[in-house]
Parts: sequence; C-alpha cells; structure tokens
Amino acid sequence: MLKTYIKLAFLALAVLSLPFYGTTQEASLGQYLRLATGSIYVQYARYSDNERTKPVETKWAFFGSGWAYKSSDKSSVWVTNAHVVGKPPNRHDSKGRWWFPTGKYGVRLQGRHIIEATRVLKVDPTVDLAALEVPVRVPTVACIEDRPVLEEEAVINVSFPLGIRYAVVRGFVIRRDDDKDYDVDEIGDFSGAIEGQYAGGHLWLDIRVTHGSSGSPVVLLRNGCLAGVIRGYWVAGKFAQMGEPMIYAIPSTTVLKFLKSVENASDNS
Repeated sequence: MLKTYIKLAFLALAVLSLPFYGTTQEASLGQYLRLATGSIYVQYARYSDNERTKPVETKWAFFGSGWAYKSSDKSSVWVTNAHVVGKPPNRHDSKGRWWFPTGKYGVRLQGRHIIEATRVLKVDPTVDLAALEVPVRVPTVACIEDRPVLEEEAVINVSFPLGIRYAVVRGFVIRRDDDKDYDVDEIGDFSGAIEGQYAGGHLWLDIRVTHGSSGSPVVLLRNGCLAGVIRGYWVAGKFAQMGEPMIYAIPSTTVLKFLKSVENASDNS
C-alpha cells in the first residue's frame, strides 16, 4: 500500500510540474534564439554632387530582422527577406536632404555595434529570401524542419517589431498553404514584396508581429527547429475592422530549398 501511495505522489508531482517545465523550456528557447537573431540595417549616404561620387556622410537605417543559419570561425550566413534588402528606397531627412542606399548591409547583435556584411550571397524575390555573409561567429538556429509543419503547432518568434530589440512572442500555426490555395480573390500587396513573383507558399500564424519583424525566425516549440520565416501580415476586409492582421511566414521547406541553392552557388564560385 505504501508503494502505491509513493507512486501516486510522484505521478501527481510530475503532472503538477508539466506547466512549469513548458514555461522553462519556452524561456530557454527564447533566450537561445536571442543569440541567433539580429536586426538588419541598410547603409545610406548623402552626397555633395549630383553624380553621387563624393559621399559627405553615411548612416545606418533599420529595415528588419534576420537569423544566423550557418557559422564558422570567421563568418556566418544570415537569412532575411528579399524585400528587406532587395531595393531599399531613397529617403529624405527632416532638413529636406536626400539620402541614397549604398548597397551595403549590416547586422546588429546583442550589445554590439553594426557589423557590415562582407557580401550579399543571394536575393531571390520568388521566395522572398536573401542571404548575407557577415564576418562574425555566432550561435545559429539549431535545425530546420524538413517536413511540412502541422497546423495547430505551437511556435515562438524572436524579432525587432518597430525596432524594439529582441521581442519574444508565442503563437500557433493556423493554416498551411504550400500551393497558395487562398479562399479570397485578391490578397493585395504583401509588405512591399512583389507578390506576382512569389511562389513559396505560406504558413498562416496566430502570432503578434509587426513592421520590423520581417525576416525573423519562427521556431517550433517542441524541438527548436525552424518552422518558417516571417514575411508580413495581411489586413483586409473584416480583418481591418477587427484589428487582427493575419500573419504569414515562408515555410521551412521553401527555406531549405533556398539555402541549398545558396550553398550550391558558393561551391561553384
């Protein structure tokens, strides 16, 4: 009888500890992801001549989020959206002076200055993904899910919404559309990306992100593997009235194909 009570006591303790284990697991994963994500910057210059040959001042502008896929002793490969680094617009400041993108990009990590990317490895608008080589060694996203993510899967995201550093949010996958099988006639413009070129499918998410989260990783809570990359949000019709945007991400299977093409291009160069 005593052994039975002891077994029941251990079972009750295990059941009671499950919520705390889940919370601890989520917190630990979020802390690790902070080390593998960064904010993406575009360099701008102001010129003294119309031909833009003599820059008089340069500055960095925040454009989105990114994450480390691969890292070696001297460099790492960072992934973000093509619409984050593809064609940054010209800008003017409060004094009416124009600033122009220089074609240089950088990543800002925890407690560090902006590290300029050595080169742009690839920009592919058809999957809205881009890869940068950055001269720094960092932790990487642990793994990438190689099978279609199931609906109702729990996920977490680390990003820089509105420039807020390292915001960690939790959510769920609510729909997977690998073939863009939407129940609406027109989606409209997706966060500056050219939708007519896109062919990567989507994960629709119940998660809170906004401007600045583009390019950030969505990771499965159960195993820490990448489920997708935040692409943007859609607000239309009754969604706009309700104030609840639909968040969509690029599926991990599409990300894997893109990264394979990046590696193949590097091997042939």
